[in-house]
Amino acid sequence: MEREPIMPNPNENEQKSAKPAEPVLDSGLQEQTTDSLEREPQERKVFLKTAQDFLLDEKIDEETLRLEDKELAKKLQAEFQENLERYFKESGLSDEIEILAVREKLQQAETPLDEQALNLIARKSEGVHGWVDMLPNLRKQYKDSGMNCTMGSAMLHLALEKLGYSGVRTVLRKGHHVVFREIDDGSIQFYDPTSLSTVNEQLVGYSRKFTPDQITNRQEVEEDENKKGFAVTLEIGEADKIGGFSEADEKGKYAEKFYAYDRSTKMDIAIALENLSEIKQDAEKLGTPESKPFSQEAYKTALADFVRQNNTHELSNEDIKRIGQKNRQTIEELLQAAEKAFRGEIPPPNPFDFLQSDLLTPKVEIENIPNPKTFIGSSERYEQAKELCEKYPELKDLDFKTAKEKFGLFDGYDHIKSE
Repeated sequence: MEREPIMPNPNENEQKSAKPAEPVLDSGLQEQTTDSLEREPQERKVFLKTAQDFLLDEKIDEETLRLEDKELAKKLQAEFQENLERYFKESGLSDEIEILAVREKLQQAETPLDEQALNLIARKSEGVHGWVDMLPNLRKQYKDSGMNCTMGSAMLHLALEKLGYSGVRTVLRKGHHVVFREIDDGSIQFYDPTSLSTVNEQLVGYSRKFTPDQITNRQEVEEDENKKGFAVTLEIGEADKIGGFSEADEKGKYAEKFYAYDRSTKMDIAIALENLSEIKQDAEKLGTPESKPFSQEAYKTALADFVRQNNTHELSNEDIKRIGQKNRQTIEELLQAAEKAFRGEIPPPNPFDFLQSDLLTPKVEIENIPNPKTFIGSSERYEQAKELCEKYPELKDLDFKTAKEKFGLFDGYDHIKSE
């Protein structure tokens, strides 16, 4: 099965870039290390330059350059985790999580502390998306960037551990990242900081507890001699679309496969490298029809006007808000249908076929159904890709499959493939 890239949908926000501060390094040592790196064989040089520019916050030293391929990958994985931890602190997220803990001690809130952390990261995930939202080094350059699922899950993993929760793991599913917290009774608390919804006019993430009877096919996996993860299937009896459980199997169950990394891994180096290896594809698409995506935001604005125009009685702004909050899931389905119409696969959908509310009574004659083909979005993600490839030429040569084989990278996807 072809793998889906782990990346967010593009949005309409304007990108503002800012260069990160260069690390302070002795100029002689820096020149020596750079010369040594340039003399490396091509595959190692691409791997090392990519790691240095995107995964680490300091130059790779001579001792590291002398390591054999697999040992090199292990060391860079460890240093990447350290970079994620430093960013969690330096970005201010650690302080904000600590404030949550202090407030909870002073006065217990209705929302559990772990969900408070989840919702804080969910709000932080908002911003410019595309390719600039997935790593600390990119977010330092693009100050208005949000967080994609890999970045958001890494930060939530760190946040939950800071709050004292145990059994926290970063988790891979097809095309997405989430977080698990293993509970002593055998349950799993599931968190998704980038699957967003609105509750009481506040942006929140997704959380759900899976009981032991909903957890099947658990298989322990030895990632290397010091790290262990596990593959598992979570199964429920009803659809839960925001949680990603949307397709029933032959037994009528909604099941999804997951891979939970070793607890020490906040974001796996292999996932980061695979995402980076896909940037060049978008850079090549800039200027083609594919680089003009469907604009969900513009369509949703038109949707509100359509509903007002075709309802039998007048709707206030508050009514429109209530309809939107009641139909979070159905609006997602409508957007998916609209995107298919944008690509010419189906006719424009009638929004009243999706929306449900006691405030809605459609007129007999429906007029001006929004045509998704007229809502063309920004090429920002593709422009970001071109800019990054020009700034970091190694991206044009980075091939994940080659790097995986040469450096012995562990790949969680190998453990959630369909049989």
